[in-house]
Amino acid sequence: MNFVKPFKVEDKYITWVKDALSELLERKKYMVMNNRELVTERNFCMVLVALIYKNNYEEMERGLDAKPVFISGEVGKEIYDKKVVQPDFVIHQSNNPADGLKQLLIAEVKIRKCRKNDYRWDIRNLSEYKRQLGFQKALYIVINNTAEEIKSIALSTKDVELKNMCFMVVEDINNMTINTFYLDN
Repeated sequence: MNFVKPFKVEDKYITWVKDALSELLERKKYMVMNNRELVTERNFCMVLVALIYKNNYEEMERGLDAKPVFISGEVGKEIYDKKVVQPDFVIHQSNNPADGLKQLLIAEVKIRKCRKNDYRWDIRNLSEYKRQLGFQKALYIVINNTAEEIKSIALSTKDVELKNMCFMVVEDINNMTINTFYLDN
C-alpha cells in the first residue's frame, strides 16, 4: 500500500538539510543564481553543504558516540559491483559500508526540470545506493517541479525501495515553500 507519511521532526539529518535549504532560498539565493537562473547542481550543493556544516558544526563535532559526523560533497563511494558512484552529498561517520549505522544520509539534487526518466534514474540510484552502501536514509531534493509530479514519478518507478527515502520539492525557487514527504512501498 502506498501512502504519504508526514515529515517527521525527529529525523535530525533531514532537518539539518531542510533548515539549510530554507536559508539558502531565503538569504543566500544570490550564491546559486545567475541572471535569475539557477547555476550548476555542483555549485548549488556546495553552498547547501556549507550551510549545513555552518549551522550544525558543534553537533557534528560531538557526533555519535563522541566521534564526529562528516558531510561530504560529490564523494566517490564504491558499491559492491566495484562501480564508483558520486552522490551529490552524504552525511556519514564512516566511509565503510559495513558500518551501516554510521552511514546516515545520502542525497541527490535536481535543480532543473527534466524528463521523467531522469528523475526515475536518480530515484533508482538513491534506492540502490542506500541498499548497497548501507545508508539509513536517502534524500532527493528537486527544485522547479511539483510535489505531485515527483510523487507520481517515484511511485511509478519500478524496482525501488522507497522506505526511508525523503523527498524535498521546491516548486518555485522564488516561493521558498519546501514540500517534504516520505513514500512507502
